[in-house]
Amino acid sequence: MKNMSDTRGRSLSLAHLYVAYSALALGGLAGLLQVLVRSGGLTLPAGIGYYQILTVHGVLLGLILTTFFIIGFLHASIIRTSGPYSNRSIVLGWLGFWIMLIGTLMSATMILLNEATVLYTFYAPLMAHWLFYLGLTFVVVGSWFSGAAMISAYRHWRKEHPGQTSPLLTFMAIITIVLWIIATLGVAGTVLFQLLPWSLGIVERVDVLTSRTLFWYFGHPLVYFWLLPAYMAWYAVIPKVIGGRVFSDSLARLSFILFLLFSIPVGFHHQLVEPGIDAFWKYLQVVLTFMVVIPSLMTAFSLFATFEIRGRELGSKGLFGWLRKLPWKDARFTVPFIGMLAFIPAGAGGLINASNQMNQVVHNTIWVTGHFHLTLATTVVLTFFGISYWLIPHLTGRVLTKEMNRLAIIQAIVWTVGMGIMSLSMHAAGLLGAP
Repeated sequence: MKNMSDTRGRSLSLAHLYVAYSALALGGLAGLLQVLVRSGGLTLPAGIGYYQILTVHGVLLGLILTTFFIIGFLHASIIRTSGPYSNRSIVLGWLGFWIMLIGTLMSATMILLNEATVLYTFYAPLMAHWLFYLGLTFVVVGSWFSGAAMISAYRHWRKEHPGQTSPLLTFMAIITIVLWIIATLGVAGTVLFQLLPWSLGIVERVDVLTSRTLFWYFGHPLVYFWLLPAYMAWYAVIPKVIGGRVFSDSLARLSFILFLLFSIPVGFHHQLVEPGIDAFWKYLQVVLTFMVVIPSLMTAFSLFATFEIRGRELGSKGLFGWLRKLPWKDARFTVPFIGMLAFIPAGAGGLINASNQMNQVVHNTIWVTGHFHLTLATTVVLTFFGISYWLIPHLTGRVLTKEMNRLAIIQAIVWTVGMGIMSLSMHAAGLLGAP
């Protein structure tokens, strides 16, 4: 199997990043418009509805930004650590990209035409135009082609290196894409066999409970799909940025395996107040959700051990002297580090959401939206920014200048302050019962 030039792999990764950041720009603009409308400061022209832009915001940022960015990052990670893609992987990768892009444009068009104002979760009995559902199907199927490209590359590496331990980033990338493929079976099932036939008029009705359950079979592992690439950067990239080393290769691999096992499936805790699901299954899923705390704490221990060891190597003294030795002026470290810190309250909020008793207080309140913006919009997105500050120069052959590095740190601080104010307000309002 002949290998292609690395230039092909770089182009493939960059194409995904271009779409991801385009989605961030449009989805972020929709979020700003939401704020202005909800505060009474703006009336949207041309009959554009509040929930229409809310759907744009949720779908573009929760699904499109994340999926395109993560797949681009996973491609780059595998190519960098396991070698250039083969002809087959390149073809599968580009096929996946174009199918996903076509699906994105189909769904986005229907949302903009106000034919798919069904929010990020697209719960039945809300019905969208059939092209919206078909577009989502394309996005999922396209991502499977991308996953096939990665798995093919991994199998090729295993064949060429029998008996050797796979590169850490490659191993993590494969676990992440396998998690995604398993999780998307749920959303593909409900869209293909329920919502698409229903929107086409082939069937008169759908089972709403089944569609919601299948969505959350996908919806909560989706959160881990967002998180695991951030963990990849924290475990394997940040140590190199600070001049240190991975604390434990085995611990990192074990944490990823545990995430994969504990997330299949783990969505019922989003349905704790819904009838029709046996209490035993709700209880079991609450236990599984809490089990995810284990690899999270393993990750926290590993990361801060890496930081302290590096600080001691640089001559730090005292209990916390190592903190002063970390490269705080380097955006590639500081920006993801802020994301790590944000994950502490974000994880605590997740435990509250997953608890049967405490969830009764915050369910269907804006607390949940605040939690979303603390996990995805702060922890994950800031880490994605940090990844971009070294990945894009690597892919393009450019250099992150001192001026751009300084601007990156300012941007992260402004982003964090804004998200902190918004998320804290949402959490507080949710506790007071705001829907």
